[in-house]
Amino acid sequence: MINRAEVAAYFHARMAIDDRFGYSQGDGRWGSGPLEYWECDGVTGQFLVGDRDCSSSVIDCWSEALRGSKWEGALSGATYTGNMKWTFVNSGLFDWHPMGDGYVAQKGDVYLNETHHTAMCQNAIPDTLSEASINEWGGIVGGQVGDQTGWEFVTDKPYYDFPWDGILAYNHKADVDEPPKAWPLVMWASNGGTNQRFAIEDAANGKLLVNMADKRAVDVMYAEAKEGAKVQLYKPHFGANQQWKFMSKDNGSVEIVSALDDSLCLDVVGASEEDGAGLCIWHRHGGANQEWFLMENRDGSFTIINNGLGRKMVLDCAGGGK
Repeated sequence: MINRAEVAAYFHARMAIDDRFGYSQGDGRWGSGPLEYWECDGVTGQFLVGDRDCSSSVIDCWSEALRGSKWEGALSGATYTGNMKWTFVNSGLFDWHPMGDGYVAQKGDVYLNETHHTAMCQNAIPDTLSEASINEWGGIVGGQVGDQTGWEFVTDKPYYDFPWDGILAYNHKADVDEPPKAWPLVMWASNGGTNQRFAIEDAANGKLLVNMADKRAVDVMYAEAKEGAKVQLYKPHFGANQQWKFMSKDNGSVEIVSALDDSLCLDVVGASEEDGAGLCIWHRHGGANQEWFLMENRDGSFTIINNGLGRKMVLDCAGGGK
């Protein structure tokens, strides 16, 4: 099993001790070349030699640490300190701990001030960090490429309170070499998490519903075209048991009909209103527990809301796919 936190921390520390990597918040903050390949624990990262700033260095090293995992590219939306928290947390790989909640940063975790600065934890006790922080002129823009002073980009620096807003704590989900193909799909009260958001993708006979956190598709177990067949999340394969059609109703909702059989649709088992209620396919009877609203989110994904339950209940990847 690959420890991606160790890999990210190694990449960041390696940048810090290499004088070809200095600090700049201007042009060239993602490096200027040449391209090099660094290996750690079976992961091969790709890095342009040259300057970084605090955020681009952390984002670059964590993005490369995810190469070869199913989360490769999950941090591509992060570009600066102001959107790091949202992107890292919504990737499903990081938890947010406000400073003072008792959490102790571990190797690879990220200290973050959302307005001004970020750094990576290199050791928990005693707490040390690595960071890119200032150019040779004492500023943030300009200067020569590379570390001219030995202080532009450093590692093993004793912890200090920047002050930080909090810690992005890696949850080790990406360490698993081969995640299980199947995972439970349940109903849960809406909380806005990525495990409650679905990408809707075109398929030959309908649509694939792919969970944003888990990357698995809504799937009829064993492709059984019968009432009561359990619906789960499963690694996408575009079979008929993963394809769905949306049949519009007069109230603005849709029935989510299985491509296995047009008479069977997605159904909340027993019309349960409890968190953790299961899903199955059932004969279309027009009941409210078979009616769904598709709410589009800002990232283009959809929250799939049931119309028949007593509070706002949505399709949910149990436990975020952990």
